[in-house]
Order: sequence, then C-alpha cells, then structure tokens
Amino acid sequence: MKISESISNLGKSLVAFNGEIQKIAHDGRNPQFRSKYVTLDALIEATKPILQKHGLSVLQIPLSGEQDQVGVKSLLLHESGEFIESEPLFMTPQRMKKGGEYEVAKDAQAAGSTISYLRRYSYQAILNLSTGEDDDGESAVGRGSDSARENTTE
Repeated sequence: MKISESISNLGKSLVAFNGEIQKIAHDGRNPQFRSKYVTLDALIEATKPILQKHGLSVLQIPLSGEQDQVGVKSLLLHESGEFIESEPLFMTPQRMKKGGEYEVAKDAQAAGSTISYLRRYSYQAILNLSTGEDDDGESAVGRGSDSARENTTE
C-alpha cells in the first residue's frame, strides 16, 4: 500500500464519510448458486454523493499481470491531493465447464467480468463498506454457506 506523506485531511473526510454511509442492500443475484450480493453499480451509486460531499473520490485502474491474469489497483483520493493506494489485486479469468470444473478463459468478456468482480471487492475494502453477508465469492468457491443460501428468499 502507498499513502501520501500526510493523510490527515483524507482521514478526517473518511471518518465523516463512514459516519454517514449506511449498509448497502444486496441488489444482485447469482442465479446459479442462489446467492445475493451488492453490485458495483449499487456501491458507486450509494457512495458517490457522500464521497463528493467530503472531497473524496475512488479511482480504479485495470491492470494486466503475468500468466493471463487481470487486476485492479484502487486509489482513495482527497481533494487536498492526499491519497491511499491499494496493492494490486490479481485473478486469472475462469469459466465453469460442464461438470462444475473451471478452465482459464482468455476472451475479453471473461477479463471484463473478472475486473468488475475485483473492482467490487477492492471498492468495498478501500472504503470499509458494510454490505452484510456477501457470498458472491461462494465461500472461496466451496459453494457458499447455508446461511447465504437461506438469505436469498424474499
């Protein structure tokens, strides 16, 4: 992680932001695994006005890595020029084959989907957002917890 020489202005604004932001409701569904999650669009929509109010912004940069990996680096910026930059987060795009196994996917759509997924988790982390139980990662591909599946009925 990199940070500017001082983050006193950014820190005050981030504290104010976190004092105002509420839990963000799940708006996305993973029909294959019957789990709910908060979409990237919902995260940005819920946070952008409050971030702007406090002179904050999040910048996310797509990256390419070694061996077919794609990644994201997130920066939390303050209007003073202060910043916090996350470590890059990388993943290899994959898709599920018939039978439930995964294979490396080398098409633009798979890369874009993986970048969006990484952006969503990186955005939540850099802003310390609460979205409740979010198991779109399905308990790290162990196919999720029973409570995540129970929470999908409404």
